[in-house]
Amino acid sequence: MIKLSYRESERIEYLNSYEILDTPNEENFDELASLAADICEVPIAIISFVDKDRLWFKSKIGISVNQTERDFSFCEHTISCDEELLLVEDASKDERFYQNSHVEGENGLLFYAGAPLKNGNNMPLGALCVLDLRPRKLTLRQQHLLKAIAKIVMNLLEARKNKIQQEKIQKELKQAYIELEFSKTVIEKKNEDIFKSLTYAKRIQEAILPDRRLISEVFPNSFLFYRPKDVISGDFYWFQKVNGFVFGAVADCTGHGVPGALISMIGCNGLNRVIKIMGILEPSNILDKLNEFVIDILKENEKLDSITDGMDVALFRYNPSNNELVFSGANRPILLLIDGEISELKPNKSGIGGTTLRHPSFQRFNSVTLQLKKGDRFYIFTDGVTDQFNKDGKKILSKRLKESLLFGNTGEIYNQKRLLKELFLKWRGDEEQTDDVLFMGFEIPEMKNYKTLNVYEDQKTDVTTFFE
Repeated sequence: MIKLSYRESERIEYLNSYEILDTPNEENFDELASLAADICEVPIAIISFVDKDRLWFKSKIGISVNQTERDFSFCEHTISCDEELLLVEDASKDERFYQNSHVEGENGLLFYAGAPLKNGNNMPLGALCVLDLRPRKLTLRQQHLLKAIAKIVMNLLEARKNKIQQEKIQKELKQAYIELEFSKTVIEKKNEDIFKSLTYAKRIQEAILPDRRLISEVFPNSFLFYRPKDVISGDFYWFQKVNGFVFGAVADCTGHGVPGALISMIGCNGLNRVIKIMGILEPSNILDKLNEFVIDILKENEKLDSITDGMDVALFRYNPSNNELVFSGANRPILLLIDGEISELKPNKSGIGGTTLRHPSFQRFNSVTLQLKKGDRFYIFTDGVTDQFNKDGKKILSKRLKESLLFGNTGEIYNQKRLLKELFLKWRGDEEQTDDVLFMGFEIPEMKNYKTLNVYEDQKTDVTTFFE
């Protein structure tokens, strides 16, 4: 008898609330099952939900049945073992399964790996599992990716639950999984290493980032130091011209790699929606509305306890006609370099999407207006540079960062990027990169009459000097 770590009646109640049982095939779930099979190089993959007396398969690759009995099943053990992954390399030698009817016989299932599908209450609803008719092993990378896909399946299930109320979110997630289909194609091609599919995902992420020529057109003297920790990044930068103003932002999303990249897509879409569609132009109000947008998408307003999914943002609005800069920050500051002296404007001590609107700690954001002049410089950045560890376990911290900027203050602003990059690489040495790195520097140009730019028109500005 399996000892359960949850109340079964409560688990079934949660499962039924998703209204997933006995529903038709859905492309997104099928794609994820296929992706799991390709990554693990097995013939069978299933997205299984554990009902009261049966296992029901929402998606399946390599089998034809839609359900099977629950008793003594692999997935029954998966949801009950309180582990991130149940791995059975040879079921015929496992005392839990060797007498199972699905294991015995010529076509018995001998290999199983299953990652539980758990909701926000840590309640297991089912499993993402891969199977084979022969014993086998999974590499650590395959195990990691199988668990990551299970989390994506659970995220998709949450989005599906709110489909009617969150139609726009569902479309965005569908687009994300379409992109995963392309990644799957890369993996299927001669069973190439999964790293190549992540490289493809990087190109997709870079495609949603702003055209660097647009930044260089507004700020000819500027630089970008962008160095993801993994192939894809949880940090992103954003830049747009709207109604005679120039808006720019950097954001540090929860986590890095695949989870952070998915949050970054929500952040980019949120900024575009708030500023370009809703027409909100005051930086503090932009962050307030972005906060509501992220909370709404991530369902964070459904709970009163602390939620960690979200992002820290530094946002500015620049007026080229009078060199006025308005700044608002959500846990990210702005640095100013004026007349050889460096100063820091502190942000609000609240992130985007980290606290529900009803939570007592929630605060509205505020803005600071600055009148700058030609030659003044300002910098927005995530914490990837300052939080980098060296071999002695020490961080760079803001003091060394500011010293580097001051030392490179003379001459072209690109010199500051060179020194900053040298500081980072020398400090890191042979150590692993701690986090995603994103740092942007801007020098105030001559005031000029602002002409609204069509971002799709041909831009001939040479940006080779400032952006690598």
